[in-house]
Amino acid sequence: MRVLPKSAKVLTILSLGFLSTQVLAQNFCSTTGHSGTGRTVSGSYVTGSVGNYDFQLWYDHAQSGSATFYNEGSMSCSFQGAGDYLCRMGLQFNSDKTYDQLGGDIMAEFKLVKQNISGVGYSYVGVYGWMEGVSGAPNGLVEYYVVDNTLAQYMPGDWVGDTKKGDYTIDGAVYTVYRNTRFGPAIGGNNDREFHQYFSVRKSARDCGTINVSAHIKKWKELGMADGKLYEAKVLGEAGCTGNGCGVSGTADFPVARVYIGNGSTPTSSSSVNNPASSSAVVNPVEVTNIPGTVELENFATSGGDEVTVYGNIVGEIKPGAWLEYPISVTSAGVYTVNLLAARQDDQNRTTTVDISVDGKSVASITGILTTGWNDYDSFTAETTNLTAGSHTLRVTFTGGYVNVDNLKFTKKTTASSSSAKQSSSSANQSSSSVKQSSSSAKLSSSSALVQSSSSAQVESSASVESSSSALEISSATAESSSSSEVSSSAMEISSSAIGESSSSVGQWYSSATMAMAKTRFSVDGDRNLQVFDMQGRFLGRVTVAQGVSMEQALRARFQKPGIYLVKQGGRFMQVRVTR
Repeated sequence: MRVLPKSAKVLTILSLGFLSTQVLAQNFCSTTGHSGTGRTVSGSYVTGSVGNYDFQLWYDHAQSGSATFYNEGSMSCSFQGAGDYLCRMGLQFNSDKTYDQLGGDIMAEFKLVKQNISGVGYSYVGVYGWMEGVSGAPNGLVEYYVVDNTLAQYMPGDWVGDTKKGDYTIDGAVYTVYRNTRFGPAIGGNNDREFHQYFSVRKSARDCGTINVSAHIKKWKELGMADGKLYEAKVLGEAGCTGNGCGVSGTADFPVARVYIGNGSTPTSSSSVNNPASSSAVVNPVEVTNIPGTVELENFATSGGDEVTVYGNIVGEIKPGAWLEYPISVTSAGVYTVNLLAARQDDQNRTTTVDISVDGKSVASITGILTTGWNDYDSFTAETTNLTAGSHTLRVTFTGGYVNVDNLKFTKKTTASSSSAKQSSSSANQSSSSVKQSSSSAKLSSSSALVQSSSSAQVESSASVESSSSALEISSATAESSSSSEVSSSAMEISSSAIGESSSSVGQWYSSATMAMAKTRFSVDGDRNLQVFDMQGRFLGRVTVAQGVSMEQALRARFQKPGIYLVKQGGRFMQVRVTR
């Protein structure tokens, strides 16, 4: 069980009144493939949205796990050697309405195709969600399951609940209902809490069908199980095992996995579902990026041409012809330098090209993209034509071979007149600057000595960095607490002219920076902007540290290698040693 942040995305579907219920029967069960554009993700905990649907992938102790979510409402979930694995796709609510305040019944359609399933001890296939403000439930929380199928040999039984509430019939099928009290991860907070679980388990499994979630909630109420305000409703595929060293493997393919709000209790068929998103593009709600600024390429609003894969903060496995679009706002008109942070490996040293356009007009082309490895990111630069101020649509098109990308940074070019004015001002203050520089050098020397003395007593390791003016020993405390949201360290404060994502070496960072020792608090939990470099200053990627996970654990999971990493947040950094 893993939870998602709230959003207000609800897809309302109106049945076509002139169609009979026979015509509206579950004709989507003949669906054999995926017709929309997919978004492939991998990683132990990934959330996002595609088209009108929110999705989540989570697994524990797996050799590998991935899922592809399609904008027409389908998904394909693959796992290898996992202790527990789940994928789900559907609707997020605001927890401000009960099931009977949504303007119609909550309907879920699914079709399951099992492929090479092995090692499964328990499994739930059906609908999953949460309710808040539930009377009589611990902390007012209920986690609910409607189980119509399983990837295991047997359907879930009495072991899912501490109280058996009874049986009821919906659409000719008998469901057994259980209630359970659990203490563990829950919505609405970072700490484990107590809550109720509702399980409705179908006596006869089915591979395809429509689940009227609202009808199940009504039945729960008849059995004395209170309802609350809806947080989510998603089609779920989950599988796990309980023995030491066990692992589940296989693919749970869902050619249909969609949730919507109907106008009544009669199930609507796939033929009456209105998906506003085009089958040729994935549409995601994202924030507008101001230019000058940095476009995080994983946060695309629309994609098309071909599939791409999102690995946390990296977009990878990009096929030639794929494109991504972003809403931008140019706050200052002019010519910009654009830097693409990318990685591409090719045995024959073949480069690739990325084209940049704004509102359908080509503004730049970044060529010669090639690095020493798929995880060795470097900055590739081009110059744009004149960009006009205002709101625009930025498109990034991948016209060459495969490439991994991180972000696209726009920096406005300085005009000649502006440069001359700055140079004149700089000359006028040169004498004063020289005096300050002399003073700063003295302080820097003193600070360097302090760092070296303090580091030898407090930290496990250090990294030496040399510049033309001095040799500085930079170190930070690597002691971490897995339950703390902050790491206390002696860190270096770096001026705005210092660390940049596209820096090619640590020496470059510090030779141009003004540094001073400061006792700081380095916040790490939940920060998506923690940048990671190796000890040569090469950018490796980004890491997200979840609640209860140490920085060392997060780095080990992200990069799968022991060693010493430099982790940067804003103008501060810390050094972390990762062991096996």
